[in-house]
Amino acid sequence: MRAPYDGWVGGIVGLRDGLDAANTDRFPEASFGPADITNKARFEAITAAFAAKGATLGDPAAAMCPTPICSRRANAMNDVGWRVLEGNFGNGGLTQLTPNTTSVGWWQVGDKASDAYGRYARAFERASGKTEMAFVLEPRLWGGLPLTAPLRVAVRVVFYDMHNGSFNITVDAGGGCATAGHVDVGSSGAWRNVTLPLLAAPGAFGRKCGAAGGADITIVSTSAADTIFAQVEVYRV
Repeated sequence: MRAPYDGWVGGIVGLRDGLDAANTDRFPEASFGPADITNKARFEAITAAFAAKGATLGDPAAAMCPTPICSRRANAMNDVGWRVLEGNFGNGGLTQLTPNTTSVGWWQVGDKASDAYGRYARAFERASGKTEMAFVLEPRLWGGLPLTAPLRVAVRVVFYDMHNGSFNITVDAGGGCATAGHVDVGSSGAWRNVTLPLLAAPGAFGRKCGAAGGADITIVSTSAADTIFAQVEVYRV
């Protein structure tokens, strides 16, 4: 059993877009072919639609396997599967709002042999208006949110250092939504992280951030480049 939320250090979310060939709403049969686990052409068509962002179908037989065990024994990476987890993953303490309408998935970003991040990721896409990722904290954290007493917390964001972009991190820290930090992205081709410590005042994390409101934390693009992100954490210091 999980410990009560008020005893948790914080929330963490790994950014991921799972491509589920069984999902006919996202991948209509008229465009991608009949939704049948034996229809290899459907798996290939979905992969092709996301290949520019790193998606591959390295072992189609494993991707089309009807049991979880054999699909996990693939001889190469598969980014399309059958009835796979479609969204982000984490501990449940931090949730991204409407991931697919505010960001786009990426796969296998960076050096596959050495990078700790990049198997899955999400990014801005300015061309489609996706320039802000918004997140909410589990309201039972730290004795209940919004805060009733000051609390030292930190926000950590893992990003891919490429394309010379930039972004702001905004936080509802008690006096309304404010920019907690600005990050300039370089072109090293490495995964990097930024950690922002802050003293959150009473009333903080009342979901007063975001262009549409309702968020505790946002990551906002401030350049024409589409920065890629792997992970977001918020925790009590």
